[in-house]
Amino acid sequence: LMGSAALLGGSLRQSLSIVVFLMECIGDIDVIVPLMVTIFVAHYAAKFVSERGLDEELMLRKGISYLEDELPKAMDNADIVAKDLCAQIPKRAWLAPRATASEAKVALME
Repeated sequence: LMGSAALLGGSLRQSLSIVVFLMECIGDIDVIVPLMVTIFVAHYAAKFVSERGLDEELMLRKGISYLEDELPKAMDNADIVAKDLCAQIPKRAWLAPRATASEAKVALME
């Protein structure tokens, strides 16, 4: 159990979800502390090997785009908010509170 926790914690970097998942699988609350210690050690040991988790590394190698967890350095001091990065929504794409399916389809095509 501790080995699988270390493997998942080190490769996927998902600490809390692994503790909850494995604790639920075996139904024993007494394993929380050993699981947390094991995953903590595996997580930080894996950071010395690679800065990214397995899933992120595979996405980068396959060329799949994803959102980084940090802002790009160029945006650190910029006075930009999310609204500035979004395009304006065309009026035809706005929906009434009780829109029909055909109106929603037209709005989605915009």
